[in-house]
Amino acid sequence: WRFSSKYPTKLQEISPIENIIAKLGQLLLYCLMFLIPLSGVLLVQAKGYSLIYLNTIVIPTIIHTYPKHVTHTIKELHETMAHAIIILAIGHILIALYHHFLKKDQLLLRMLPFNKKALTKNR
Repeated sequence: WRFSSKYPTKLQEISPIENIIAKLGQLLLYCLMFLIPLSGVLLVQAKGYSLIYLNTIVIPTIIHTYPKHVTHTIKELHETMAHAIIILAIGHILIALYHHFLKKDQLLLRMLPFNKKALTKNR
């Protein structure tokens, strides 16, 4: 989505602190979207199982079987990251609603793909 769509211009109503928080949130979201599946693959392989995607594609083994305490650590890390992305997603939704209903800026409307007017309003 991010690479295939036109990135909207920056809203003037957004403070520098809000902008920094938004950038950090986006970075964390992208990192978690990469690391959660990777840790899941590592967990399955560390337990000694093969990973088959869509019942046809065998994922190459990155690591071999590890002791139970190592797989437990990978599992804990995987679960912690999963909880973090859920919290981050809920925060993302709440912040978008805050901007729409309390700040009454165009932030939420600019996210809609069919709303071209909101994209150009603050230029």
